[in-house]
Amino acid sequence: MRKISFVLLVVVAAFFSSCDKFTNLNVPFTANFGTVDFNINSTTPNTINKVDTLDLSKIPALQQYLDQLDGMTIKAINIEIINYADSSSQTCTLNGTVKYSSINSSTEIDLATITDVKPYELYTNQTKYSCQGVVAEYQNVANLLLSDGKVKFYLNGTAIDWPAYGTMKVTVDAEAKVNLLP
Repeated sequence: MRKISFVLLVVVAAFFSSCDKFTNLNVPFTANFGTVDFNINSTTPNTINKVDTLDLSKIPALQQYLDQLDGMTIKAINIEIINYADSSSQTCTLNGTVKYSSINSSTEIDLATITDVKPYELYTNQTKYSCQGVVAEYQNVANLLLSDGKVKFYLNGTAIDWPAYGTMKVTVDAEAKVNLLP
C-alpha cells in the first residue's frame, strides 16, 4: 500500500510541476521602435534625434494576449539601415544612445549605446547592429511595458564623415510570458 501511495504521490507531483508547460506560453516578438530618415551633409546638423512610443497593443503577436501578460524579457535593441543613398559616404560612422522613459515622463534613462555604426556596411551586408545595452535597464523597460503597456524611446546620435542620406530602423527583440489560465 505504501508503494502505491508513494508512486501516486510522485505522479501527482510530476503532473503539477509540468503544468507550467501547459498554462504558460512564451511569445517572441520584434517591435519596431521607429524609422528615422537622416539627411546629413555640410549644411545640416550632423545629429539624429527621434522620439517615439512603443505600444504593446500595436504589436500583432501580442494583441490577443494583452490581458494575460505575466512577464517580459527584452533581449536586444537593433539598428538596421533600410535605405542608404549611393551619394552617401561609405565611411560615415554613427554614435549615440537609445534612452527610455515612462509615457508620462520626460526624464530620459540610458538604455543602450550606439558605437561606431557604419551605415554603408550595414546596408550593403543587410545586417543588424545590436546596441550595447544596460541589461538592468532592459528589465526596467520590460516592467514599464507590463505595467503601462507603453514606453517612450529616444534615439540621439551624431554622424562622422558625411554626407549620409538614408533610413534607419530601430527594433526591440523581446519575449512575452503569457499566462493562459484566467
